[in-house]
Amino acid sequence: MPFLINSVTDSHGKLIPERAETQDTKLTFSVETSQPNQTFTVRNSKNVLVSSKSGPDKQGTVDVDLGGRPKGEYAFNAASVPDTEFSKSYRIYLV
Repeated sequence: MPFLINSVTDSHGKLIPERAETQDTKLTFSVETSQPNQTFTVRNSKNVLVSSKSGPDKQGTVDVDLGGRPKGEYAFNAASVPDTEFSKSYRIYLV
């Protein structure tokens, strides 16, 4: 099973669908990994924003703070550590 960003929510727990706009800079990513207890990163393009580890159920969540970053389109993905598996991009527009 490939890496997946299952969902992204804002600081109030509101779902941010892929390709949607948000003004909130504090996001929570729900990630599914291919293996239990697997270390992963969440990135914007190739820039690593945060790393974490999934649980025994292959699920993990991480908080990302985009405060201070410019408005515009962001293409996030999740990746294994080391970089051998990647999720497809999850695009969000910071407005």
